[in-house]
Amino acid sequence: MHIKYVALGEQKLSDSEKKRLRNWYAELQRLNVVLEYDPNIPPTLHMSTGGWRYVPRADSDEGLVIRVNEHARMTDEAYEYLRFPEKWPEA
Repeated sequence: MHIKYVALGEQKLSDSEKKRLRNWYAELQRLNVVLEYDPNIPPTLHMSTGGWRYVPRADSDEGLVIRVNEHARMTDEAYEYLRFPEKWPEA
């Protein structure tokens, strides 16, 4: 949903999607975490497919919503799409 918001704008999100996305941004900030991808991460209660987990934010995360690691192939465009937005969708 984050990438949809960044790519298409909030007018393409439903009201419930806007609310969920705002809540997700708030949780990322409150907990000071980012998403990390690693195909070896097993499924959990909140990540039923596995491969993802929340990890403490580090200075190296540079305002992104994800952790850049050997499993995250990043391009200039990916950095733009995965940056924490300055403006959140209106709920």
